[in-house]
Amino acid sequence: MADTTAPILTSLTFQTTFDLRDGSKQITYTAYVTDDLSGVDQVTVWFDHAYTYDLGTFDLNILFDNPSPGVWTDTTTISQFNGPGVYNVTKVTVSDLTGNTRTYWAHELAALGAPTSLEFITGTYNPTEGGDHLVGSNKVDVLRGRGGNDHLEGLGGSDTLYGDDGNDVFYVDGDPAFGFEHDVVYGGTGYDTVIASGSFRLESNSSVEVLKVASGFLNVSLTGDSGNNWIEATAGNDTLTDGGGQDTLVGGAGNDTYNVSGPLTVIQDASGFDVVNTSVSFTLSDGIENLVASFHDSSNIVLKGNAANNSIKGNSGNNKLYGDLGADTLEGGFGKNIFVFDTKVAKTKNKNIDKIKDFSFQDDIWLENKIFTKLGSAGSEKKPLKLSKEKFWIGSKAQDANDRVIYNDKNGKLYYDADGTGKAQQIQIATLDKKPHLTNADIFVI
Repeated sequence: MADTTAPILTSLTFQTTFDLRDGSKQITYTAYVTDDLSGVDQVTVWFDHAYTYDLGTFDLNILFDNPSPGVWTDTTTISQFNGPGVYNVTKVTVSDLTGNTRTYWAHELAALGAPTSLEFITGTYNPTEGGDHLVGSNKVDVLRGRGGNDHLEGLGGSDTLYGDDGNDVFYVDGDPAFGFEHDVVYGGTGYDTVIASGSFRLESNSSVEVLKVASGFLNVSLTGDSGNNWIEATAGNDTLTDGGGQDTLVGGAGNDTYNVSGPLTVIQDASGFDVVNTSVSFTLSDGIENLVASFHDSSNIVLKGNAANNSIKGNSGNNKLYGDLGADTLEGGFGKNIFVFDTKVAKTKNKNIDKIKDFSFQDDIWLENKIFTKLGSAGSEKKPLKLSKEKFWIGSKAQDANDRVIYNDKNGKLYYDADGTGKAQQIQIATLDKKPHLTNADIFVI
């Protein structure tokens, strides 16, 4: 017989008031649930807003374990760094193994005699030279940690938080541009961390080393200051912006966007489809697919890809583009650009064959003679050597033993041939979109 009946909650108990002034406290939820057929699968308690448990993990619900038949429990540690106030239970859901779910709203829970709220009591501490925990209000506050490793939490309002000495942790609201009031943080000396509930930007002179988004906040925008920052998001499609220092940007899962203005910025991202927007020379780290220079910038920069199939776009200056491994798409921009081929050519079809989208008469192609060995040993990046006419041929294949670079002007395909009309097969290294005019004077050996 099919099970179409949801489980029944008969009782729910937990302590309702916690004094956190002397430290974190444990809370145990206990639910009694019955189900006659398939069995109970899940019990969840939902709150109207998040509280902090186990120091730094934010959640709106509590998921239970099942230690014995009919009894469901969950024990967590309520962090002492929660703000004061009441956290209301909005509903409890119970589900069985076949997916039948029953929802108990607050008035139904009250009818069962179950608690419908939590209350946290916290203190406002006078700062000392030790490690303090300072909690603001829902108004505009100024909190100062002084010495020691302090925890500062502004709560509501546009707050200003000073860490002063020590390795401090700041819990802040997000940026007003994204629907939050904006807190201002000054870390002082020490190694300081900001944990933001949503999008956040550091002040230019914040002296904060780490900016992280709190767990559970997705699709955020995080911006560093002029110092050396570690900026870290979680899952979601995030936007991370350095401040020009020696920064590390960690996007996490999702399709992330990185805005880079510092030449020493490092990006760590191994998943999703990501893009780096840069105003400086930049090399893609592993896991990043796209590199885009600012179109309105006219500085001369160097853009380098990685082993993936990259899309690399230059600015309006004179750019140098390195695709590296992979089947890359290269677009130089309006300036006099150089497209560099300095990685091992792939004999497998469509592997490491780059597409040049906008080659023009003023652009050049550079070929590394350590890879394209039959072009001769002369030439370097400092002193590129123009390819001789004898080694260049326009057509579908080599016409004599000296032909080394073959350009098919009918389809835009560019080949390297190690022995001209010999037995070795020519290898395609690029395709030039729109089949532009190309001569030996456009190709240099380095």
